[in-house]
Amino acid sequence: MKKQILLFGLVLLFLIVGVQAAEPISNLPTSISLNCGESYSNSFSLTGTNITITPGTIGSTIGYEMSVMLHPISKVIYLSFFQSGVCSGGSSTFTFKIDSDGTEVTKSIELEVSEKLWNLGEITASKGKRIDIGGIAHFGILEVSNTQVQYILGGCGTTEQGLLEEGNKLEAVCSGEAVEINLKNSYGDPFNFAEFEIFSSEAGLILTSSNETIADSSECVLGLDTLGAKVKRGNIFAIKTINANTGKFVDSVAVTILDQQGELSPIAGVSTNIGFFSERLHEEYLQDIIVQLEKEGCEPSTQVILFEKSYDDYKKAKEDKEGASQLVLNMSARYELGAISGTIKNALDEVIEGVEVRITKPDNSVLIVQTDVNGLFTWTPDVIGIWKLQGGKDDYESTDLVSIEVFQNKQYLIVVKVDGKQPSKPYYKKGDKISFELRDENNTLLPLTIDATFAGVPLMFVGGISDEVIFEDTSILLIPSIGGYTEQQLQLIAKKTNWTTIIYWIGIIIGVIILLGTIIAIIRKVKRGSGGNAPQKMEFQLGGEAT
Repeated sequence: MKKQILLFGLVLLFLIVGVQAAEPISNLPTSISLNCGESYSNSFSLTGTNITITPGTIGSTIGYEMSVMLHPISKVIYLSFFQSGVCSGGSSTFTFKIDSDGTEVTKSIELEVSEKLWNLGEITASKGKRIDIGGIAHFGILEVSNTQVQYILGGCGTTEQGLLEEGNKLEAVCSGEAVEINLKNSYGDPFNFAEFEIFSSEAGLILTSSNETIADSSECVLGLDTLGAKVKRGNIFAIKTINANTGKFVDSVAVTILDQQGELSPIAGVSTNIGFFSERLHEEYLQDIIVQLEKEGCEPSTQVILFEKSYDDYKKAKEDKEGASQLVLNMSARYELGAISGTIKNALDEVIEGVEVRITKPDNSVLIVQTDVNGLFTWTPDVIGIWKLQGGKDDYESTDLVSIEVFQNKQYLIVVKVDGKQPSKPYYKKGDKISFELRDENNTLLPLTIDATFAGVPLMFVGGISDEVIFEDTSILLIPSIGGYTEQQLQLIAKKTNWTTIIYWIGIIIGVIILLGTIIAIIRKVKRGSGGNAPQKMEFQLGGEAT
């Protein structure tokens, strides 16, 4: 019965997904590894007009079967592996043939199944009682002796009855999970109870001892089958509402999904006429969910359904997934003309290879480069201006659009002319007729048309030569950036009379004049004094008359 349900679910999935996009056939796996209770499904696209699929080996002794189907319109292969019996572990090779336009190819897939079972614990049950295994299986004790128990097992396909010897184990697949029940000790009259150790491929299933048995298989006890899928926050929660005693579906069951914290709104609905129910779960469940099942004439059921991961692990995995798929491009705002490099990473700071970087030039033409193994890309812009970059890759979110300015740091050579000639000194007097020329580093005239200012008044350059202006006083020529040349200023200084210097020299001259006049006056006075007093004669008389 379980096999029919799984096949029905697969066919339903096949009809629903229809022509949805699928992975390329080149991605068809050659080997798959599963744990007991797990399933695998995927889709792969084919090219061709006339395509047929011929199943080869579709079953094995490890408890798994393969299903392979071809959608007749979209040419998509739907491949799945599911547990259909007792999982024994091991490996088996499954094959099928693809005939595309007369070309036949045999595909082989090796399935490796591991019996990884979790110990759910030990539990004791008396005669006439039953053990509930996580709501997916019910193990009832009909009779007890000192060496064995007679049991009835429900929820695992058809209801099964049998004898279990002390020291032996019972294996079954219940709601897609492998279940193993070991009889450790059995005590007959007068005790009539037994001790069991129970394992499952789904960790965390809760064992409870019930006061009821499954002796009456006609009783409707509501249960659910998750069809072997892991329950994940934010994903579609798809189940079958079933009679836990028989494993058969129960239609029109009221299903309510509750948040244990009571903070998120309940999700409610009714299963279909084949017992199928599906709704998308909230993303913010802090704990596992509670599922209530109700239908008139059936015993209601309340079950705790475990998520695949704890909330913390789910949040981290979600953040890692989002971060791993988000491309990030960080670049500066300005670059000088020349080779430019950038790096693309994801939000986890991991470099990403093979990202196509779309680079839009200032004239809106486009070039595309690709990142290397280090996430690095390089290109050399050929013009200055605003360039726009954005990186993208399949299965990733594109980077934000980044704009950068490419500039060139060149300076004008500004030539000043007075009356058409270059002055010998950097000073200018009021009334001079001044013009300017813009030249490059080689002193070659730059044929640029620019709106500049001189003394705060607009000044037009045409072909690199400015209009003629009349110089009034010290003023500044301001030329804006253009064509890779940076903004520049030039101050023209007016030639002014230096009164301090003039007074200084006048003082020197006056001083010299006064000094010379004084010297001349002294000389003249000396000369006048010597001309007014005649020289006196001296006479000597020696013993006689004077002569």
